[in-house]
Amino acid sequence: MDHSKITRLLKLLTALSSGQFYTIDKLSKLFCVAKRTIFRDLKLLREIGIPYLYDRKKQCPKIEPNFFLSPPNLTKDEAFALFLLVKMSKNTVSPFNDVLTKAAVKIYNNLSEDIKQYCRQTLEDITISSDYQIIKDRHDEWFMKLIDAITNKRIIHIQYYMSNSMKAVELEPYHIRCYNNQWFVIGKSRHNNSLVSFDFRQIREIKLQNKCFFIDEEFDIDEYLDNKWAMQPQARLYDVKLKFAPELAQEITAKQWHHTQAISYQPDGSVIIKFQIDSLNEIKWWILSYADKVQVLEPPILREKIVAIVNNVIKQ
Repeated sequence: MDHSKITRLLKLLTALSSGQFYTIDKLSKLFCVAKRTIFRDLKLLREIGIPYLYDRKKQCPKIEPNFFLSPPNLTKDEAFALFLLVKMSKNTVSPFNDVLTKAAVKIYNNLSEDIKQYCRQTLEDITISSDYQIIKDRHDEWFMKLIDAITNKRIIHIQYYMSNSMKAVELEPYHIRCYNNQWFVIGKSRHNNSLVSFDFRQIREIKLQNKCFFIDEEFDIDEYLDNKWAMQPQARLYDVKLKFAPELAQEITAKQWHHTQAISYQPDGSVIIKFQIDSLNEIKWWILSYADKVQVLEPPILREKIVAIVNNVIKQ
């Protein structure tokens, strides 16, 4: 059975504090993982402040039964919700996943046995998957640098990849935002004094500079993002009108895509949705994801963009 890391750690913690004797080989077979994985898990327990002892006579690790922290006053549902969030984070681009796991294990170690058992068994009955492989090797490092820069008003130097080439910019970072499971840093470019945003997937390097900045007092994150479809503004409002086929009507209307959204149901079962947005470059890709099940009614320039993309695909 393939156990997730968080579920395995919880079960390992229970086994080592149960008073029974489990050798490394037995633990390896119990959790269906390699012995080196068990050693890594044991190292992680020690790093978060749960020391284990190795009984040389019985050749097994164990946790002292009198090792306790102050027990958290969590109900069964509260504890389960916490561990479910930790498990969900493994399939999202969330910062500090390992730190989150360590915190969860500390809390788990001090729960009552009935809540521990409930959480373990219930988590095993839940699987979470993602539609794509997440690459987040350096996200934690970039988060720490950005938090430092934003908190202390320090200018950063960013190297990023765009249009098949490497570019660089000095940025006054104002805000970090998660949109559609992707992270962005928003700030003022020192090159042209304009507000810009960078997708973490574009970034190749972030360096803190020994220079500080004063944040623009007129900057308001809600105002900046007010009418954007996603993250990239065009400094112009567009009235967008789309018609979706009847088979997509329920799916499309079940979600609030934009705060300006207005829905009109049609006699044939189709649905017309209107938006007022500050960008066409991002919404066009969303429209294309619905192929021939959506029709662009307005504005004409958006229809032209969609047609141009489709024609280019045909020419390939």
